[in-house]
Amino acid sequence: MKHFFLLYFFSIFLFPSLKAQDTIVLNDGKKILVKYAHIRQKIYYKTYVSPRKKDSLNKSDVNYVVHASGWKILMVPGPWYKPITITPGVGFSTMPYRFCSILGDSGSSIISYTPVLTLNIDYSPTSNFSLGIGIAWQSVKLHPYVSNNGSSSEYSFNPLFPSVNIHPGPNYYFITPNGTPLFVGSNSITENITRFNIGVRGLYHIRNDGEEDFYIGGRMGISSWTDQTDPEGYNSLNSLTAISIQAIIGITKYINQNFGINLEGGIGTPYFVNVGLLYKLDTAN
Repeated sequence: MKHFFLLYFFSIFLFPSLKAQDTIVLNDGKKILVKYAHIRQKIYYKTYVSPRKKDSLNKSDVNYVVHASGWKILMVPGPWYKPITITPGVGFSTMPYRFCSILGDSGSSIISYTPVLTLNIDYSPTSNFSLGIGIAWQSVKLHPYVSNNGSSSEYSFNPLFPSVNIHPGPNYYFITPNGTPLFVGSNSITENITRFNIGVRGLYHIRNDGEEDFYIGGRMGISSWTDQTDPEGYNSLNSLTAISIQAIIGITKYINQNFGINLEGGIGTPYFVNVGLLYKLDTAN
């Protein structure tokens, strides 16, 4: 096995012809194997066989280009049907950990929490751009925990985490209804905290065809928080709304003409990863 990996390693550098190649298919059916085909105003490429040289072709002379990955790029794209995509999904965020501290004696004891339940709806007037709306909901159930030292009437959550936490939310304080600190055990009170987020999305699609959709973009919205306690009156959120901003990168692999599996990663609220089942509805004939 060791010798196999050594042979593979040296073959990459000593025999570059073993690498995958792009294929240019001309209108007359002739195929040209090339390296690094770049499609701009013309198709620029480097010949694959010796003697290697740089060359170019007019798009009008080419039927399609097959990328080394298998992506088929038509020089005369088919009609665009301005689809609407509907993607329910399940995601994960750092929201539950906004209310507990790993270090120190301030924080909360998490009982349970849900994943982020999401719904994204996007409209693509062109193959490169889309606009949409996103909805996300998550809930966490916990026992509040008050600092044992009792030196202050205000107990802030996560004293060490705010500098690295990428999901901003309201500050957390645990104060009794009359404004005085509550010195009780962590199991005396139960809190149910939910976050409902709604925002608008703008995406740029690097590749968008019947096989794959790869995109980057952003989202801006508002998170609305609710806090219910048992017994009532010990609410700890001091703000009920917060602005949310998210950078997005995503990919959809289509199963057939209408359905696909979607995976998104994000920096910001409301999730850092989301997996969904996409349904595509064409709106133009």
